[in-house]
Amino acid sequence: MVIEATQEEIRHILSQIDNLRELSTEVTIVESHRKGRCQEVERTSRGVWRPFRWLALRCPTAQGFSESLVQSTDLSHYETEWVLEEMGESTNVTYRVHTEVDHVMVPNAVVRSGMLSGVKNAVVNLAKKVLKKKENR
Repeated sequence: MVIEATQEEIRHILSQIDNLRELSTEVTIVESHRKGRCQEVERTSRGVWRPFRWLALRCPTAQGFSESLVQSTDLSHYETEWVLEEMGESTNVTYRVHTEVDHVMVPNAVVRSGMLSGVKNAVVNLAKKVLKKKENR
């Protein structure tokens, strides 16, 4: 998605851990602790029948941010990447997520559909947050 904002403006919003809950409507709790140049981010999400909890290491990259799973009893794999590509006054934003959920008796197609919906909503919510910030200037 192309967002009418500079890479720096979008990076600033993504760097604020408090914004993570607003970007993903499925995430209900976010806590973080600095770990070097990265942050350990603990999240709780709505899950399927009960909340999912996981701890990920979130680090800035040259192109945006990346996260990788540190610990979870619910997820066997969690990796995300925000890629921000400057396009003049705008930025092309790509959000990639790879997650594998343990112990869920739900077809993979349902899990995948929910994940795709969540990724789309996160990028749309980021665009809305950028627009709102610009309007409040």
